Amino acid sequence: MRVAISRGRTYPPTVKTPPRPFAALTLVAAAAVVVGLFAGGSAAGTRTARAIPPTQVLLAFDTTGSMSPSIAASKAAAESVISSVVAVSPGAEFAVVSFRDRYYPGGEYKLEQPMTSNATPVVAAVRRLQAVKTLDVTKDTDAEAYNLLFHQTYTDARIGWQRGARRIVIVVGDAEPHSAGADGIAGCSDTTRDWNGLDAAHELAKMQQSKITLVMIRQASTATTKLSCYASLAARAYAGGAAVDGGTSGFAGTVVSLVKGAYAPFQVTPQLSSGVAGKTDGITVRVANPNSYSLTIGGFVVTLPPNVAYRPGSATGSLGAPTADGQTLTWQLSEPLAAYSGATAHIVVNSVKAGSGSVAGHLTATAPDGTATPLQSAARLAFVARPRAVAITVDGRSGPTSVGGAISAPLGAKPARAGSGSLVLRLARNRSVTLRPVAATTRAVGAPTALQVKARVVSAGGLPGCRKGAAATVTITDSDALTAGGTTHDALALALPRACGGSQRLLDAAAAGSVSVTLAFH
Repeated sequence: MRVAISRGRTYPPTVKTPPRPFAALTLVAAAAVVVGLFAGGSAAGTRTARAIPPTQVLLAFDTTGSMSPSIAASKAAAESVISSVVAVSPGAEFAVVSFRDRYYPGGEYKLEQPMTSNATPVVAAVRRLQAVKTLDVTKDTDAEAYNLLFHQTYTDARIGWQRGARRIVIVVGDAEPHSAGADGIAGCSDTTRDWNGLDAAHELAKMQQSKITLVMIRQASTATTKLSCYASLAARAYAGGAAVDGGTSGFAGTVVSLVKGAYAPFQVTPQLSSGVAGKTDGITVRVANPNSYSLTIGGFVVTLPPNVAYRPGSATGSLGAPTADGQTLTWQLSEPLAAYSGATAHIVVNSVKAGSGSVAGHLTATAPDGTATPLQSAARLAFVARPRAVAITVDGRSGPTSVGGAISAPLGAKPARAGSGSLVLRLARNRSVTLRPVAATTRAVGAPTALQVKARVVSAGGLPGCRKGAAATVTITDSDALTAGGTTHDALALALPRACGGSQRLLDAAAAGSVSVTLAFH
């Protein structure tokens, strides 16, 4: 189950995929909407008596050679972008950084412009950007210094973050961090060593602790990574993160919805990306307040599609049970949502038949200065009649141990075909094991789902006694309930030979751990 919680963990992003490559509108929409929403201004640029803390936006550009189209488009739009944003929200501040990789001119990271509300130096900084080629092609890789960028967002004091400000980093790129795949970041595949010995999971966790939201914009035309990788990166930083493919036609609306989500992240999410007809499924409703001030939440409504029915008495989480009127469910928050907190609910629904439909939600979040922002979220509920396989995405951590990756496993004890994808178990002292699925069997399907995956070791690092081909078992519980604190009862257990790490168990409700599981039957 994928949920947001109120004790400091990250909130999964909304991922949209517009069909066209990145252009100037990316910077226009992203910057303008961020500032319009967060800098204390209303749609007309006015303020009420109680101002809210400013928004600070760090624009980070990958300036390796393949990024020329995005850099050229941003240069052309820079003046109109900044001037329009400053006109709407004069208190907002921007900074600009560029980053590359080792053996590139200009070094791996450069602060082009510290935080300022003055448009002139920001425009000049963007216009100075140049896409450059490597100085040593023999050492060039598809990955770039994203880990170093993430590290600098919370360590480089020259950037100029203010205490209590809403901190947002917008990254424009087309590659992934070094070793992101080996680090178990779902959707990522790179295994090259980071030049600075940095770890993506660690750096993103530090961004989360520093309350820095990460928005990843992918230049799809030259991308060497999947959008799902960018989504996983954004999800591990602070609340409100997002991943999107850059585009032109229709892209403004997409970015508007994504960046609105950084103000008050609101999501309606199915427990199963694709469930089984005639079984149950779950729906998680969540709203977060990642700001340093309270938000008043009103008009909190979710509408179910015709082919499912709410199961009364199934609601769990801090929001409690909704008021049901046919397919319409309504929640009431009697108190404002406190700063840096969140509220969640999980309900169980009964499916009627195979097919799909949309579940939609909306609410209004009002800041102390009186600015009211309507927010919407929608998700697809799907049910198949006779599933033959299950797709599983896992992101789990417990102390120094983590498990991450995405797999697809055929259902049945003796499947006709092999599974695909991999899960990476990372242990302390740079030890790791990579597993490939063989087959999956279910013990329960729906809300909750319990299944067991048979797997094989395909590689191991730092574990000389762990043999390739060794058998492993992965047991997954995708729960149908939330705790009052917003965590799930999801669990992940691995059974491996002692030489490969032995038995491991990760619980989402554990004080020092978390588990996020996404399942789709197909």
